[in-house]
Amino acid sequence: VTWGTPVEATDVGGNINDIVRIDDSTIAILYRDSGSILYARIVTVSGSVPTLGTASAVHTNVPAAIDRAAITLIDTDKLAVAYVDGADANKGKAKAATFTGTTIGTWGTAAEFEAGTTQYVTISKFDTDKAGVFYQDDADADKGKGALLVATGTALAAAAPVDFEAVEVAIGISSDQLDTNKIIIAYEQAGALDECVTIVASLTGLTISYGAAVAVNAANIDPSTSIVAMSTTEAYVGYEERASSDGKFVKLSIAGTVITAGSEQTFNGATNNVAYISLAKVSDKGKFIICYRDEGAANIGNAEVYQEYDNSVAAVGFAQSTVAATDPVVVRSKGTEANQAGLTIGSVYYLV
Repeated sequence: VTWGTPVEATDVGGNINDIVRIDDSTIAILYRDSGSILYARIVTVSGSVPTLGTASAVHTNVPAAIDRAAITLIDTDKLAVAYVDGADANKGKAKAATFTGTTIGTWGTAAEFEAGTTQYVTISKFDTDKAGVFYQDDADADKGKGALLVATGTALAAAAPVDFEAVEVAIGISSDQLDTNKIIIAYEQAGALDECVTIVASLTGLTISYGAAVAVNAANIDPSTSIVAMSTTEAYVGYEERASSDGKFVKLSIAGTVITAGSEQTFNGATNNVAYISLAKVSDKGKFIICYRDEGAANIGNAEVYQEYDNSVAAVGFAQSTVAATDPVVVRSKGTEANQAGLTIGSVYYLV
């Protein structure tokens, strides 16, 4: 990964809440400044140089945690933002706005999707002018819930929420679009096991339903999950394993609403202590990037690119974890791997 020059998006004390891709050279960012105001901006990218559009205020009072607001694209020229309203008992609300170039228009009237205290907000597109917002309802035993948002122009309407986690506490929630009627969700099922759990939300008409939840790890995790859909049938989920503080990721295969989890693999296993994990798709050729804070190395921000290779083809790379002979393996196709053992520096080895 080669980084371009950073461009300041918010003031000291602010934070980036979310980013959504618009096209190959344009994204939208959502951030909160030090004065609790939530802003959105269109950013164009030329090479590795970002150019910020004019900031557009979404709401004037949003709590400080980065998981209290999220953004998605619901049409080629329309954004939807879900957020916690710090000025109104921390209720869950959403707004939509259209944009032209790098200019965002007037945000529509806020639609309330949750009347109770709302946390861990994520939002993803279902279809044109439709999105799913998923969150923890702190006022209802910390259940995980999802609500459909439908836009008419910039006016949003919210359907009644539907539980996706009604037994344990849902925290660290993330989501991504699989198809025009499916969104995949990841979260920590905080309770007896603290597992990373994934589930598919389906939209039929204006009704959200869920497939069976699937736990993708056997050990406790910390609430920093991130999920990215690579296609309509494949996704990756990343998280921190609490016992080792290693960063982990798992490939998910999806058929309808049925999820099959692959082998757990490790990233950043040498220095440990990862936080604020974020996965993003890089290309349609199975390549994705993991960004995270390395708390074992002075809290620096790191990024690693991975690509899936089929074991049946002649590909060479660095893998941090073993998998079954019949499973695909995700490797670094370029870079270094600190955890290899049994090799002598300066010696020549042949791979067969």
